[in-house]
Amino acid sequence: MTDKKHIIKILKELQDHAGWQYLRDEVMQNDILKAALDMAENKPITSDEFNFKRGAMFAAKGFADMPEQVINQLSQEIVFDDALAASKEEDEN
Repeated sequence: MTDKKHIIKILKELQDHAGWQYLRDEVMQNDILKAALDMAENKPITSDEFNFKRGAMFAAKGFADMPEQVINQLSQEIVFDDALAASKEEDEN
């Protein structure tokens, strides 16, 4: 699957799918919130536990944002590829 426009299309379909929206809005956001609330409590916690929870929140946020990040990256690559192709055409003429 190397066609960037096709990949963008299927990622947008994924974003619009109710299953993805549920995972992102309910499961991942709840997990991030739970980890943040656990860290906010004044209970003793080791630095390793703190860093683990912080890393888990960062990973969940990154996973939730992944389709949009990949869409943006591929869109920029398409613009770059188009500009490069236009530049090569000008050089040939």
